[in-house]
Amino acid sequence: RTSGRGRGQGYTIEVFEGRSVSIRNQSSIGKARTPIGNFMMMARLREIYDSQIPNFGISGLKKILYDRGCTSLIVHEDDNVIGGLTYRPIRDNTSVEICLCAIREDRQREGHASQLMKALKDDIHIRFPGSIRFIVSSADVGAVAWFEKMGFERAAEDVMAEWNGHIEEIKNGIFVVKKISNDAHT
Repeated sequence: RTSGRGRGQGYTIEVFEGRSVSIRNQSSIGKARTPIGNFMMMARLREIYDSQIPNFGISGLKKILYDRGCTSLIVHEDDNVIGGLTYRPIRDNTSVEICLCAIREDRQREGHASQLMKALKDDIHIRFPGSIRFIVSSADVGAVAWFEKMGFERAAEDVMAEWNGHIEEIKNGIFVVKKISNDAHT
């Protein structure tokens, strides 16, 4: 769990894993969240993804969000979901794909997406020590500038071919990649 300040109140980032919607951490008030509470957090995140990334549609979002191989990081204030980032390991756990990332429109530009990226790096260093070399994504045009701000680069055609079939590509998406160091949280 990561905590911080935003818009005058504290927020928390928690890790939810796939269909079981299990939680590895406790809520910010120190009591374990119930399975129903976990499911409600995931449902609220799905609604945010649907409003911010409409290209996927509800069935596509459910397929990714509730996949056992995916992990979602959810930023929230109490039970009020602000946004999230859903990722999965690919290519024999040598890379991580950011499948989905969105923040509620009324809470954008407060640093929550940057905090999610930091939490992602922390989580993959814990879950996959020393094995993850790349973070990749197929970003929509509006998100490319944010990915570049986070240290990602647009991939060349030959690099894109190497990832073909491994990542969820979005219509008119731009492939971005970031090489990460196993020594530090880079």
